[in-house]
Amino acid sequence: DNATNREVVTEMLQNWQMRPHGVSDAASAMSELARASAGGQPFRVVMLDALMPGQDGFTLAGQIRQRTELKNTLIMMLASADCAEDAARCRELGIATYLTKPISQSELFDAVASTVIPRRGSDTSFFRAPQTTAATRPLRVLLAEDNPVNRELAIALLTSLGHQVEVATNGNAVLAVLEKSKFDVVLMDLQMPGLDGLATTREIRRREQARAAASSSSLPHQPIIALTAHAMKGDRESCLAAGMDAYVAKPIRQPELLAALHRLFPAPPAGATEPQLSSAPPFDRTKLLAGLNGRVDLLKRMAVIYFEHTPTLLAEIRATVATNQPTDALRAAHTLKGSLTQFAAGPALQCAANLEAAAQRGKINLSRHIAELERELERLEVALREFLTEI
Repeated sequence: DNATNREVVTEMLQNWQMRPHGVSDAASAMSELARASAGGQPFRVVMLDALMPGQDGFTLAGQIRQRTELKNTLIMMLASADCAEDAARCRELGIATYLTKPISQSELFDAVASTVIPRRGSDTSFFRAPQTTAATRPLRVLLAEDNPVNRELAIALLTSLGHQVEVATNGNAVLAVLEKSKFDVVLMDLQMPGLDGLATTREIRRREQARAAASSSSLPHQPIIALTAHAMKGDRESCLAAGMDAYVAKPIRQPELLAALHRLFPAPPAGATEPQLSSAPPFDRTKLLAGLNGRVDLLKRMAVIYFEHTPTLLAEIRATVATNQPTDALRAAHTLKGSLTQFAAGPALQCAANLEAAAQRGKINLSRHIAELERELERLEVALREFLTEI
């Protein structure tokens, strides 16, 4: 019945790709349940507040259980206090989940996932990857996730895509594993006990910088994808500011995870040794704005930073031609690739990836790759500045 609570929970559920409908009392809830069921699109989940004016949540749950057409409806109960008597009533009424307020985003997500998503093996079609959208290559993935339900789902999805997965359940464990082993990518949950995902990412970046400063050459950058139930405004920016390369909201949806992996590990078109990049648009306008939730203000701030820092990275890359230091090009190309990913700049991103791959192989003559990258970056800058004046 509390309007503010209803709005906050509704926004969270919407950002997790669910379709919530909020009402303020039991009578309205029963009316909506009946309408949806009669229309052939029944609500799968009912999330009830235990204390409401008029009929309380337990009374409403009992009425739902008495309706034959609502027998498959899952019920979650939110209560202001943890009470043994309430828990017993939940069991009697067949309520799937009982939560005590205040509840965090992460707790709510975990509860929803535990309630509605089948365990691995009960519905393998949920994890089956279309052959046409398989990842560019099998990846070695470090999954940082403390919740066992979320971990099970993520492992099933990743292995179905052909990836090898190792698990760490907290930030300190992530740091320890990375000291001993190399991974193509880290999927980092934000909320973990002890050292959380943001703090862990900042420490990884600090260590990378310290090692680079201690040596005469740059070191590889560890790709990190934020994997989080946080889906509120500003969370994406916090992840990127901490040094993460991409952001995937939970529950993990296969297309979004594949898109993030393809952005970090792009592959040239099949059978093409020299892709004709210049024929493609410099960036995808629709994908760019969709990735920022339509926030033009954020896009403009990102563009200012990009225009400011790109010349420095290009200068570092050009200097490798004179110094024959491919490791310098490797670091700068990877940093630039991260920026281009955020702008959905496919052609320039592919050029940066080609340059990075050549530098990883230890190639000294990178002039051709650098020239291609400069050409695409010039196209991108012109198109991006034009787009910013239009919106």
